[in-house]
Amino acid sequence: FGSSGPSSRADSPVPRALRPLSSPEAMPISSGASPPKSTHTQLHRCPSGHAVNPHSLDSWQERFGFAGSQSFSHKRICMQCRDPIPPNWAFLGCAHSCDHYVCCRPSCVASLLAAAGEELRASCASRAGLVEVVSRPESMPLQEAALDRLIAGVMAADDSDAARVAQPTFPPQRPSRIQPTDAAVLAAAAEERASLVSACGQALRTSGHVDLRHGTSATRGSIASTFRSATDGSMPVMEYGGWKAVRVKAALALAALRASSDLAEAVDDARPEVREAACLGIEALAKMSRPSEDGSPCTPSAATHLGGVMEAVADRLEDEAELVRAAAADTLRTLLLCGEAPVADEIFEKLVRASRRPDCTPCGSSNASRRLWKDTVAKGRFDRAVDDAVRAARQLIDQGAA
Repeated sequence: FGSSGPSSRADSPVPRALRPLSSPEAMPISSGASPPKSTHTQLHRCPSGHAVNPHSLDSWQERFGFAGSQSFSHKRICMQCRDPIPPNWAFLGCAHSCDHYVCCRPSCVASLLAAAGEELRASCASRAGLVEVVSRPESMPLQEAALDRLIAGVMAADDSDAARVAQPTFPPQRPSRIQPTDAAVLAAAAEERASLVSACGQALRTSGHVDLRHGTSATRGSIASTFRSATDGSMPVMEYGGWKAVRVKAALALAALRASSDLAEAVDDARPEVREAACLGIEALAKMSRPSEDGSPCTPSAATHLGGVMEAVADRLEDEAELVRAAAADTLRTLLLCGEAPVADEIFEKLVRASRRPDCTPCGSSNASRRLWKDTVAKGRFDRAVDDAVRAARQLIDQGAA
């Protein structure tokens, strides 16, 4: 029977079907399958760790090669308030197919920023880490929370410097030469300030979250392709509210750093949202020069930083964007009420011309007219600010003539 040859069954490999079955791997329990993530501490990230950013969709953006969670008719539930988000509302979500959304209600956005702040406290303990977060626009909540921490840190440093100047030492010490260690400290401080100014300047000119389809009509992160869905038509909207908050806070950080040249350069930017934020930053810089009512020491005067800024802001009174005109009027009123910046005749003429400018202007060679203001709230804000600025300018001119 059994011949021992090269073709015997002992030498041939065992077929896979006749091999003994191995025991399957045990399924992980729920705590081991996915790391535990609290809704409060991870609200600004989806379960996969992707950052959330503002999005909005139009009715025609349905499928077309996208996941179902990125379509217009998908039913979205806010992870904070658990309320359904209407399909034509702007919301916060990741750019991938993760089913994680947060609505734009103030309470939910506040919880989102609080969660981002908790992550920054745990991961970014130095200013270098905050500068890196501010420079990257991948996550709007993290960028806004980092700007809040930078502004608080710069203002606290200014308050401590002002208190130190207000309380001199007795007897006064004679000035000595700068030691090498002091020069190194000053150089490090100057380098840190330059990095802060550069990061805040990038945040001021941010274009939002750049996805793979950025610049096309298929993008989910641009308000240009979903203009009708993101606004009710009562006022023009240039960008999402979240990115506007980041832009304004970046301008406030530049004002706290006394970077007037960067703000003056941003006033003439090609994008209207950047010009508006720059005007608001110059207004904040002008308010820092006002003396305190209780006599407490104030920050160093901003008059030296506002030399050629007033003329650039006055040119924005005839800007094509309504919100830029309103912000420029508020900034000029604040500058003139401070009483420290000189008033030129050209600036006064621009203010008078802006106060007398009609709301309707002729459109080309036809008899049709074009309304300059669609937002009535911004129009009233502009008129009040221009009237106050003209009154303050006349007082300054009379005082100079006397």
